[in-house]
Amino acid sequence: MEFLTPFRIKNGMLLDRNWNVFPIRPTRCSLPETSGETEKFLSDRTAEKINFIHLELDESRLTEANGMLKEDSPALEVLDFFTEEAFRRGFYLALTPVTKRYRIPDGRSEHAIRDDEPIFAERYLDSLFKHVNRIGGRKFSEYENWIMIEPVLSLETFSEKRLWTWLHHLRAFTEHAFLNRLLNVYFSDRRLVPEKLREVLTRFGRITPINLFPDGKRLAFRPHIDGIREAVFEGFVKEHDDLLWLPCATLEAASQSVYFPAHANGGAEGWLSMASSVPVDFKFRFKTGIRNAVFRPSMREPVPVGIHENEVTFTLEKNRYGVLEVNYGSPEESMFTVYVFNDPVMPEPEDALWLEPGMHETLDYTAAKTLAFRPGVHRLPGNRLRPVSGHDIYLAPGAVLKAGLTCEKGENIRIYGLGIFDGTEVSRRPGENWKGRADDAFIHFFEGRNIEWDGPVIFNSPFWNLVPEGTRDMTIRHHKALAWAANSDGVQPRSCMNLTIEECFFKCADDAVAIKTRRTSGMHSENILVRNIVTWNDAGSALEIGHTSQADTLENVRFENIEIIRTTGGMCHIYLIDHSTVRNVRYENIYIENNLSEAPEISFTISKNFYSTDAGRGRIQDVLVRNLRVMKEFRGISLNGFDEEHRIENVVIDGIFVHDGDSVKKIENESEIRYFKQMFADKIQFKR
Repeated sequence: MEFLTPFRIKNGMLLDRNWNVFPIRPTRCSLPETSGETEKFLSDRTAEKINFIHLELDESRLTEANGMLKEDSPALEVLDFFTEEAFRRGFYLALTPVTKRYRIPDGRSEHAIRDDEPIFAERYLDSLFKHVNRIGGRKFSEYENWIMIEPVLSLETFSEKRLWTWLHHLRAFTEHAFLNRLLNVYFSDRRLVPEKLREVLTRFGRITPINLFPDGKRLAFRPHIDGIREAVFEGFVKEHDDLLWLPCATLEAASQSVYFPAHANGGAEGWLSMASSVPVDFKFRFKTGIRNAVFRPSMREPVPVGIHENEVTFTLEKNRYGVLEVNYGSPEESMFTVYVFNDPVMPEPEDALWLEPGMHETLDYTAAKTLAFRPGVHRLPGNRLRPVSGHDIYLAPGAVLKAGLTCEKGENIRIYGLGIFDGTEVSRRPGENWKGRADDAFIHFFEGRNIEWDGPVIFNSPFWNLVPEGTRDMTIRHHKALAWAANSDGVQPRSCMNLTIEECFFKCADDAVAIKTRRTSGMHSENILVRNIVTWNDAGSALEIGHTSQADTLENVRFENIEIIRTTGGMCHIYLIDHSTVRNVRYENIYIENNLSEAPEISFTISKNFYSTDAGRGRIQDVLVRNLRVMKEFRGISLNGFDEEHRIENVVIDGIFVHDGDSVKKIENESEIRYFKQMFADKIQFKR
């Protein structure tokens, strides 16, 4: 293999010798104890598509008291094997030559108290770099896969004088041995460098503060994900104000948005998923020019974007979901859509049975408290995961399950983690299969209790994304749906009681949220809270209640803090075609950026159509719309009851606002609305 060294850093990017961005996929380890452990470690990293290893050496295992190598030590044999195998397998390497950090009362570390410390370092590095590998026959310094060395350790133990002396000697020996071929870096978070030492570090121009291995509790992402094709553009992330951009897996999507050419002129879609507990900078690099870029949703909390040639950058100060739109409306440049999922960091389970990627012919769902799927592609019999009561399912970041999920009457279950349910290989039954149970749903919970769904992405589902049917006491949180098949509702609760849906993102080809009641579930719907979600639906409505609903009542529903990027069928949509009565519904803090059709944002209807299964009709009662905000134009309101007995009653409007640039206009009454229809309905109450 040809190694593209030496490397350099420019504009926050790691470049190879051809000045191309190097797609680093790093990991970090200490020198293993045996060659067998080394073989397994490197094999596992090959499977994970890792290409860069930061190796930490322990001086006590390798050196004599005077700093010379222990030529007969087992650790040196392991180092020889590790170096040669990494070279043969194509891994790039970085080195920390000294890692032991015993503290002593004066605050210094054990490896820093010798009177001849610089001399010790010189001997150690000189003997290490000149050591001839007993397997490969090369000197340590002749291996072309070495990229960098970390010369700065335990900064809190250094005085200014000691740091200057240490770096002066260590840098000299490194550059003498490698002829400036290695990058000198320190991996410490530069914000943690003591103030008094920063000036010393800046005097050594070849010593660069970068963080190739961010703290997973602060920034967690996968540089590569198996099983889903990469997008045609590149994505990078870093902690806010860090120096080095790190490649983050950016995957392909294929939805075809309705009503406007979202991917005109050869454009494309893609998505990126990661997690953080700190502000994060994002960069996306495209292969074409960039005329404009916007991050949405943008009405409530705008996100500034920067454009430089073919790159777009922005910062998310907190966990958030959204869409980067590039070259939208441009007559010439390719248009791109990037879905960005920035989740909270989620700890791994402590009591779990970990499953390796591959085909799982059988699964014992009771083998441990939690079944945990490692990163990689997993396949299941019948393309279905079937969790059972009292046991959890965890999907690690990078885990891709080519399967849906069915849970029958399960209780006390948690499905969580930042992995992916990929429906690409799951078949869809032809036609619209809506009259019976929701067995065709990609993710289906039937008559369960105390269930939590937290974190996974649903990608390319063949039908309804997620259907809780007849459940009680369920929470759906951090649910991201990215789908484009017909009837791919974001979430479709049926006859649920005590359901919370929060912190979610729905990009789908039907209703984003569709709340219903069904006979097959044996109960009505009540106490449903939907809050803090972002939607983009290419068909149907953003927030729908009713339609194919046959149980007696659907009541106590709240929508709060909803940001709608695009919708094609209106926003607040209650549509009854059977005998259900809907009452006590509240919409509050709703933001609509684009209504792509002429459908009114508020539409309440009692009707009969092809989908009706009941002879009787229902009622709509007690609806409050508060603080509804739309971009540029409010389409209208339609209240359409069925007859004098089946009416729409007590609708209150408490603030509709139209935003156009910096101006905001409040709608005071129906005379200010372009389209207004009212039949078999009480007069709307506009609050002043």
